[in-house]
Amino acid sequence: MLGIALIKQPPIVKSLVFMACLAAGLIACSDGGTSDTDEELGESGVITETADTDSSVVVDGEPLDFKGEAPSNLLIVSVDTLRADFTYGDVYGHTTPFLQELISEGLVLEEHMSCSNWTVASLYCLLTGRSTAQIGIHPLSDKMLRLPNRELTMAEMFQQSGRATSLLSANPLFSEPLGLAQGFDTIQMEISSAADVVTTQGIDLIAQHMSDESGDGWFSQIHYYDPHGGYDPPAEFLGDVSDLAEIAYDITTNDGLRDLRNDESVITGEERALIREHMIRYYGGEVRFLDDQLKRLFESLDEIGALDGTLVLFISDHGEQLLEHGAAEHLRDLYREEIHVPAFFWMKDQGIASGVWSEPTNHQDILPSLISPFGLQASDVEFDGVELGEADVDRIPVALHGVPQGSAVLGRMGDYELIYRWSGALELYNIKDDPNEVSNIFAPIDLSIVDQIWPSVEAAASALADVAKLDAPIVPAVYR
Repeated sequence: MLGIALIKQPPIVKSLVFMACLAAGLIACSDGGTSDTDEELGESGVITETADTDSSVVVDGEPLDFKGEAPSNLLIVSVDTLRADFTYGDVYGHTTPFLQELISEGLVLEEHMSCSNWTVASLYCLLTGRSTAQIGIHPLSDKMLRLPNRELTMAEMFQQSGRATSLLSANPLFSEPLGLAQGFDTIQMEISSAADVVTTQGIDLIAQHMSDESGDGWFSQIHYYDPHGGYDPPAEFLGDVSDLAEIAYDITTNDGLRDLRNDESVITGEERALIREHMIRYYGGEVRFLDDQLKRLFESLDEIGALDGTLVLFISDHGEQLLEHGAAEHLRDLYREEIHVPAFFWMKDQGIASGVWSEPTNHQDILPSLISPFGLQASDVEFDGVELGEADVDRIPVALHGVPQGSAVLGRMGDYELIYRWSGALELYNIKDDPNEVSNIFAPIDLSIVDQIWPSVEAAASALADVAKLDAPIVPAVYR
């Protein structure tokens, strides 16, 4: 049993409630008013509430507050394609018991959003604390631009502080050719390997740090590929799916998911609902498998003393669509399925104040928040992100969907998210009242909310067009 005093507490996260039937296709309208699918939706769909602040501590002041000595080591466990709701909640009996226990003792960034909806762009932000506009390039999916050598990465900062650094990555994009491995002394690739393989190799990698007698500490990042598609969890984590009728797509393979993507526009009604149910079950099985392997990772690391004096950051690069808005996988759009990701800090024996940080945060905020605790030197770096707790109250975090066709920018203010599309269309959602972003409430006659978000979104769109060499974004009709 893991000897790290994981005390059972009231869950800080409300369960996901999955209603009896699934929507045929949750495609939000783009011209204001009510979604075309509202009548079909009824009471179905995933209802998400991340943090249950009625039964948990809401953190204010300095969020990353250490109760004892500052940590010597940093372990980042990053997970590809992991949604916040599947991490925190309960879908069709899907749970993450080990993660729930860590979360109950951790500092949860309840409204954390990735800066983008695919791996390379999101890692740009996470590893540098800077937006793609600051970096000066945006890694379009067809050009795969590498992170410039001039950028100072998190690993390089830890390296310069005298700590040993290592990377274990199961995603081929998180690698040396794309510049994302800058600063790691040891780089180990386990391309597309399942979570059990990554866990075994991760234990060995950290054991190497523990055998190092330099005493300066270490920084290691272990990047899991599960639950990235195809969704093919071991049978014990998938559970009984004999009640599901067959579908025409093999979602356990990348080829099958590619076929599904090609046919998305013609799949409707009961067929879409059935496919979505398959995706939820199989994707959920992948997350359960991951949860089990994370328990093995932490138990093994604790046995060799690797969790002593170690701050752990658990985070995802981006999420995944499961046909909620008519699309599958990621790099598709900026709805919460792809942008709202799990993020929490944890330290053995409650070395940090636990609770929920409810203000919006993004990937760029992580590195600035680690500077002080680890004594890193970054005086010449201009961060786009800010230390946790230091963001201006009127800050508008943005996320980018930068592709040659269909680019978009999302801006977040309080309970509202504004999505701007290159065609000039605007969508506005109240994620408190409408967490599934079903009803686009944008209305030209009332711009009271949009006026506050639009300047940040407009600036981000202009910067994205510049660095990604996109056509100039069309100004929305209400601002012409």
